[in-house]
Amino acid sequence: MGLTAEQLFARLSHGRAFYQTLGHGAANILRTNSLNHLEPRPQMTGNHLKILAEFVQHKYEMPLSYDLVMQSLRSLQIDRDFKLAIVHAATAVEVHVLHLLHGLLVTLGHSATDAWDLLENDPDYEGVAKRLKRLESNTRAYCDQNGLAFAQFVGGTLHNRWRDILAHKRNRAVHAGAASFTWAEAAEAIGIAKESIVLLDQRVPALANPVQLNPSMTGLRESAGGILF
Repeated sequence: MGLTAEQLFARLSHGRAFYQTLGHGAANILRTNSLNHLEPRPQMTGNHLKILAEFVQHKYEMPLSYDLVMQSLRSLQIDRDFKLAIVHAATAVEVHVLHLLHGLLVTLGHSATDAWDLLENDPDYEGVAKRLKRLESNTRAYCDQNGLAFAQFVGGTLHNRWRDILAHKRNRAVHAGAASFTWAEAAEAIGIAKESIVLLDQRVPALANPVQLNPSMTGLRESAGGILF
């Protein structure tokens, strides 16, 4: 624009016009990240504070599946990219299944190298559907060996929701290029992903992450703090 630094900063004091007619100037979109991060929180006390004080003394690395869940929530609430939110949520479940299955194979007698070789090269472990079936059978074997009750996933209600809603929408987004998803669809997909990860984790206590996801989506709102002009 050919302005000096002084002239450029001086323009900031003049404000900016808001235009409402399409084509008559730039759109102005102002929104907070989310009211969920702004509302006052109660002071942490008692057992919660004790758990936190103990936890912060240990090294913790967030698993990739959790990171993908966080990215899906960001896509939902901040970026408003509902297609990407669904893709991240579905990928989170696939990644969690892969790493949990690897841990189970090692627990059941395979070396870490042989377990990865199976997962990467054996046709019986190819794709998330087959890996889920193998995870189911290996989890049952683990529970039998350790005297634990086995909770079914494959063939159950949550598995059907994962397959018919989350995986189906993810495939539409990735393979068919569908992009016209709504906030409600993306939120439902993320909720299914979190519920699935929590259930799969809780079936194998020895391999469960010390930090557990909150499967609820009730605290999120579609228009948390958004102001559009």
